[in-house]
Amino acid sequence: MKQLPLVVGGPRQCKVATHPANLSKVTQATLATFVFAIPLVWWPLAERPFSLPKFVVMAVGAGVGAMLAMVDGHFRLAELPPLLRIGLALLVCALVGSALWGVLVSPYAFALQLFAIGWLFVLLVLRPAPAPIAAALAASATVVALIALLQFVGGDPFVLMGWPAQVGRMRVFATLGNPNFVAVFLLAALPLTLALRWVDPAWRHPLTVASAIQVAALVSTGSRAAVLGLLAVALFLATARRSDLRSVAAITAVALLILAVSPGRPLAETVRGRLYLWRVVTGHVTERPLLGFGPGTVEAMYVRWETAAWSGGQFVGSERRFAAAQDHIHNDYIEFAAESGIPACAAILIIVISFVAFARRHASRALVLGSGCGFIAIASAAAVDFPLHRPTELFIFWVLIGLALLDAAPSAVASRAER
Repeated sequence: MKQLPLVVGGPRQCKVATHPANLSKVTQATLATFVFAIPLVWWPLAERPFSLPKFVVMAVGAGVGAMLAMVDGHFRLAELPPLLRIGLALLVCALVGSALWGVLVSPYAFALQLFAIGWLFVLLVLRPAPAPIAAALAASATVVALIALLQFVGGDPFVLMGWPAQVGRMRVFATLGNPNFVAVFLLAALPLTLALRWVDPAWRHPLTVASAIQVAALVSTGSRAAVLGLLAVALFLATARRSDLRSVAAITAVALLILAVSPGRPLAETVRGRLYLWRVVTGHVTERPLLGFGPGTVEAMYVRWETAAWSGGQFVGSERRFAAAQDHIHNDYIEFAAESGIPACAAILIIVISFVAFARRHASRALVLGSGCGFIAIASAAAVDFPLHRPTELFIFWVLIGLALLDAAPSAVASRAER
């Protein structure tokens, strides 16, 4: 097959990535359009005006991608690292098994996971040039950031369209519905925006401005989940690229700034609240360890579990302030274990560990490094939040894996040949 060269690389190294030359411009543009649109779509009349439209567009995009693969004649899946392949297969099997034999199953929660994974397969089958896809994500994040900044300064465009005005920290919700959601999304896209500055120097200055806008919006959210993600990215850079100490210092400074300006309740109180949620749920993981209670069942089961915990004397009176109905428990790994079984949680951890190791091996490539940092940010935030149960961040989680695999394909082949 003829190959179309795409020049990519980091600040000190530039390599040539190869992608199918017969992939039509329409297909490339269609994929990029979906990536740009998914974080932005909303529908005020929907029951879930922010998440449901994104889910619908993501699902339609996965279907369109599958049809484009047939039209363009692409049927061969790009190679996956062995451990990542094992984790992916285990996760799909665990999700299907829990959906078939779970106590309660939310079709939406099950379909959300499968359609998001479907986007990884779309990218690996069609194998588009990764730079335009990354650019679409960076552009979408910049629009989200601009809306968030307008909301922060009191110029919410949604209010002009009749949306109820929000107050306090909650006024920064952009097109995602919550400042924490905005923060994790921007944290996932920001490293990729910065990486694109090295891919195409002609766009260096506009991308620098876009990055600054995203950083400002990130700080405006005051999200502590973002702080954890930033510190994880700083640690990754410090170990993967020791020459990036200035970047590590800058990231740490942004994390400290967010902590300083965060208007949320005291950090110790937040930690106690998270621990309360996890204690309610973890005791039930062993009741159905293999397949869990079914995708999306935390929302239906939580009140029952919480009532049983209080009846059993698990908590004391001072913790009564944390008692309330919950749709998520602010830890995706525990939630996967409860809903889809311990194998599902193990699968997610395998995917995270294997992909971080992959990104570290290929950190000399700009888009791999940017995708890896964004991925680490989501995976870290998932320990105290639930981005892997929200359409936008879950979609980005799998897209970042696809972009990194596509960009690193030539160097991965070369490294195997050397061995």
